[in-house]
Amino acid sequence: MRAMGRSASLLMAAAVLAAAQASKCPDPASLRAPKVDASFDISKLPGVYYELAYHDYTQPLPPLCGCERSDKSVLPNGVGGVFVSDLFSLRCPAAASGKQQLAQLTFNTTAVNGVLTGHWPVVKSIAIPDTIVDFAESADGGYEWVLEFQCLQTSSAAEADAMEGAAAAMGLARASAEAASDGVRGGIYFVGINFYSRVKSAAVLQRMLAAAEARGLPAYWNGTFAGNHGGKLHIVNQTACTYPPPALHTATASG
Repeated sequence: MRAMGRSASLLMAAAVLAAAQASKCPDPASLRAPKVDASFDISKLPGVYYELAYHDYTQPLPPLCGCERSDKSVLPNGVGGVFVSDLFSLRCPAAASGKQQLAQLTFNTTAVNGVLTGHWPVVKSIAIPDTIVDFAESADGGYEWVLEFQCLQTSSAAEADAMEGAAAAMGLARASAEAASDGVRGGIYFVGINFYSRVKSAAVLQRMLAAAEARGLPAYWNGTFAGNHGGKLHIVNQTACTYPPPALHTATASG
């Protein structure tokens, strides 16, 4: 009985620790798998990636939308470095009659390998930290998959109000209303977790889920913190999808 009690206590302690960690944004550098710091090479990132799963309240859930895809390119930023141009697409509604919707995202590199700063023209005032949590290389020298994590945390009532206003401006009435009712102040406001793969494969998704588990990400998609907005992890049905043609990347660096 004592052994069972000790096991239960350890499980309870682990749950409390995970909840505490998920109440604020993690340090991006510490979130990365060790190989990201050691060997992530942004020049290997370009390609067309299918989103196999996600946790992200800015993405409408099926059947409203589906067939999410990310077309990534690495371009010169004009000052001797590079940035990532990411043309994100989804079909709304998800059925064959749906129309392609496009969002142009840009990600600047930082001094920390695998840690980027994202920008979305719809909310120019908000810089979104984006972390490459883990990756796998493919036979062609690029990446077979990348696991990305974003987190935004408010530090004041004014900042929370600004984020709620930005959500409303994007038409995210549900998310904005829930954020307001949550009273998010000084805690996580937004978590985005993107499972991007260049191949549609259930086996690849399982490997990505294992990588996410190893870095503690379930605490963020299962968390009860205010900024979670009731979201879980959503598996994307990529069958019977049509996609826009390959992108001609004409974006310029943001900052």
